[in-house]
Amino acid sequence: MKKCSKCGEIKPKTEFSKSSYIRKDGIQSLRRWCKKCTYEQIQEWNHKNYGYVKTRKKKYFRNHKEQHKGSMLKNRYGISLEVYNELLEKQGGLCAICGQPETAKHQTGVTRSLGVDHNHITEEIRGLLCQKCNKLLGDAGDSCNILHKAYLYLSKIR
Repeated sequence: MKKCSKCGEIKPKTEFSKSSYIRKDGIQSLRRWCKKCTYEQIQEWNHKNYGYVKTRKKKYFRNHKEQHKGSMLKNRYGISLEVYNELLEKQGGLCAICGQPETAKHQTGVTRSLGVDHNHITEEIRGLLCQKCNKLLGDAGDSCNILHKAYLYLSKIR
């Protein structure tokens, strides 16, 4: 049995977490507060500081996401995040084909960024596309001939 220094209750030792301190005799000591008091203290701190914690997490994840995106762009397409952002600005944040903003979302519910469209042979960057238009080109194998035939087919029907 052990007494919690916060609530003053005497509780079984299983109600206390192990501390990082190891005694001279090699036995790991227990924390001074019981698990319940420790949990309540953490909850109280989070409640008081929620805005601070939330802001810190947002800033960290935003920076981390940008670093990840920058390295992905460099590895896949040989361009920097700055070059991507310049293309995005030049296109007004819209798809180079349909002229619409991206609507596809990640599993998290966040809207995806426009994809980098490039020539698969020359690796030349052509522009930024929404997922639908990028898939359209990919499904056509980047073939102007197939896309032209599709255009002719659709214009006959109308």
